[in-house]
Amino acid sequence: MKKVFIFIMAIQFMLCSFAYAQGIESQLGYNTSGYGDVKSVSVKARAIDVITESIDFGEDNHEESIFNEIQTVTFEILTGDRTGETITVENYLGANEVTDIRVKKGQRVVLTMDNFGNGEINVYINSYERDTSIYALILIFIFALLFVGKFQGIKTIVTLTTTVVIVFFFTVPMILRSYSPIMISVVSCIGITVITLFIIAGVNGKSFAAIVSTAISVIISGLLAYLIGYFAKLTGVEMTEGNMLMHLPQNISFNFKELLFSGIIIGTLGAAMDMCMSITSAMHEVKRHTPQISMKDLYKSGLNVGRDVMGTMSNTLILAYTGSALPMLLVFAAYSTPMMNILNLDIIATEIVRGFAGSTGVVLSVPITSYIVVLFETFKKKELKD
Repeated sequence: MKKVFIFIMAIQFMLCSFAYAQGIESQLGYNTSGYGDVKSVSVKARAIDVITESIDFGEDNHEESIFNEIQTVTFEILTGDRTGETITVENYLGANEVTDIRVKKGQRVVLTMDNFGNGEINVYINSYERDTSIYALILIFIFALLFVGKFQGIKTIVTLTTTVVIVFFFTVPMILRSYSPIMISVVSCIGITVITLFIIAGVNGKSFAAIVSTAISVIISGLLAYLIGYFAKLTGVEMTEGNMLMHLPQNISFNFKELLFSGIIIGTLGAAMDMCMSITSAMHEVKRHTPQISMKDLYKSGLNVGRDVMGTMSNTLILAYTGSALPMLLVFAAYSTPMMNILNLDIIATEIVRGFAGSTGVVLSVPITSYIVVLFETFKKKELKD
């Protein structure tokens, strides 16, 4: 009955978050894409005819030209109000295979139409169609969860959906409404942790112990990151996204330091929750099979379990942040950039603080969780005596 109640609570929370986010979007005008008087609409389209030609700028201007090919592509629009219509787009190509979008017949892309309000419409190829492949991967993931986890897999899907809804329909809209990013991130993390652990493990002492431990660990990571960031003069603006946020059409001002550290809090949550739940479950199993065990030995058991998991969990965070910065590291290596210069770059220092602050919180969660479980067991023992 308790699990059914938690399921209902999670669904209600998701619906409320979605409704509230929709209200915020309508107030701030996020339903309309574009900037100023320019309105933009994106649609999916399929190439039905492609003509590729070389561009000849002449010998004098050849080296100065950015593009060397032009594709005249006829598309059939597949979505939106103009579904079924055909449109011809000129697609310029250069020598950069990373940024060029080379279209082949039958290929599906995303077109963006900029309407300037005076009858002039500019159409260009925005990107390849990638969401279909992403949806296929998500379906494979869901199938794997259900095949391996059975009913536990269903609960995992519910918790993942809850997390996505909270982040996209509560956290993001509230921060866009100029609320404190740290405050909103803490509230979001608490909601995610409570709902996730209650659904996965049920409403019991084990879940409560894991929730308290996770909250303390994440707060430690956030405070440590904020403190180091203050002395290291991290701005958070050096991020590409940070620069883009400074020029939003809604003229929203952000506290970039808070935004940076709220990201660290959310990024640490998954690893901290995993560590705390693993230790709590192991300690409860030890206590269940060995009821006479002393609290001191139970605490040591928790530490031993945590030490085994600690190394892999810390690597998880460090490798995640290193993986995202790998292209930049390759650039530094190629140009033989001195280590002193690398470490003192804002964006590199930020990633280092992210990784080590999060890992420190995960490491400290081992003794914290072990101690809290012992406290819960001690209180439970006293209640049974009374």
